[in-house]
Amino acid sequence: MKPRIIVSHGEMNALSGLFSVSLPTVRSALRGNTRSALSEHIRELALMRGGIPVRQTKSVAHAAQKTVSEKTPLAKEKTDTPKTPSLEEKTMRAFLLSLAEANGVKIKDFEDIKV
Repeated sequence: MKPRIIVSHGEMNALSGLFSVSLPTVRSALRGNTRSALSEHIRELALMRGGIPVRQTKSVAHAAQKTVSEKTPLAKEKTDTPKTPSLEEKTMRAFLLSLAEANGVKIKDFEDIKV
C-alpha cells in the first residue's frame, strides 16, 4: 500500500482543476486507493507542490483490540515510560509547524503542540 499524501483542501481543489477530475478522484489518488496512471500523476504533482507523504497505520478498532488491560503489570510499565513520538506524529508536527510559519504565526506558540 502506498503512503497517503496530505495536502490542504485548497490544494485538492487545484489538483482537481489541473487534471479536470472530481474531488473524490483526487482524494482516492492521494490516499493510494487507486493505481491508474492518472492517480500516479496526481500523486507526483501533489508531492511536487508540497504534499507530505504519511505511512498509513492500522485502524483504531484494530489497535484497540490489542491493548493490554490496566490490571496487568505490562500496562503499568507502559504508562511509566515516556512515549517517543512515532514517524507519523513527527511528520504531522512538521506539517503543522510549516503551516503556522507560512501563515505568520509565531513558532514559539506551537513548541509544546500535541498531535
